[in-house]
Amino acid sequence: MQTPDEIRNWYRTFTPEKLQRNRWYGSVTQAYDKVRPKYAQAFLECAIEVAKIPANGQILEVGCGPGTATISLARLGFSVIALEPSLAACEVARQNVAAYPNIEIINTSFEEWEPVDREFDAIVAATSWHWVSPENKYQKAASMLKNTGVLVLLWNTTMMPPLVIFEHLTEIFRQHLPAFAEYKDRDREVKELNIFVDAAIDSGLFSNLRTEVRVNEVNYAIDDYLQLLTTYSPCIALAPESRHELSESLRAVLAQNCGTQMQLSYQSVFQILDRSLPES
Repeated sequence: MQTPDEIRNWYRTFTPEKLQRNRWYGSVTQAYDKVRPKYAQAFLECAIEVAKIPANGQILEVGCGPGTATISLARLGFSVIALEPSLAACEVARQNVAAYPNIEIINTSFEEWEPVDREFDAIVAATSWHWVSPENKYQKAASMLKNTGVLVLLWNTTMMPPLVIFEHLTEIFRQHLPAFAEYKDRDREVKELNIFVDAAIDSGLFSNLRTEVRVNEVNYAIDDYLQLLTTYSPCIALAPESRHELSESLRAVLAQNCGTQMQLSYQSVFQILDRSLPES
């Protein structure tokens, strides 16, 4: 994602049709649940505290996937309605939160769902807000929030190997996965995410931005890293034979330079905005 227009229209870049968009993660849902990083409970608790969501707060989650953040919200005792357009992801999410009766997973998109006069203390989107159509997204979000409501955008950025390892992979990415061929520094990643909060503020419907960034470093088995890549949209868009060739080429280079394990880093970010009160 390079320019503001590309970021705002990310979902269109890879899934121009609604049916395709709703099925986009279907083939990689299990892998997504297994190898995508979760949100640390302490990080979520900090976001909730900064957002000042009441203990009995009602939360609408947008694009919950397999429940990556939903589980943490459930553990904190919130009542959550979680929307997810992928049926496969819904099924996994329902399994993951089965022990929590205060969570409802609905197989639909934010654009299609109507709250029927319900208002929420918070709308939470965990690495999903870029998939919501840019047309009227902030207007609809504001209309669903109480006067004291907040929009909480959570992000886990792309997991990256150290630069010294990435340099061995660059040519393979250029050939097979150009979107991954450029190493992004941490400041640039956050700058790209700021486009969404800038748009929210520019809408006049949200204000008082609070944000925090935490850097995470983890060790992954090579096989898990290769499986992780398959859950990112540019890789999903590849033809199966191209995806296989990419994986095998990367495996050979990584085995030579890393052995069986490699270090990855990513950033967890929260961006919290208050709903702006209408002028009296």
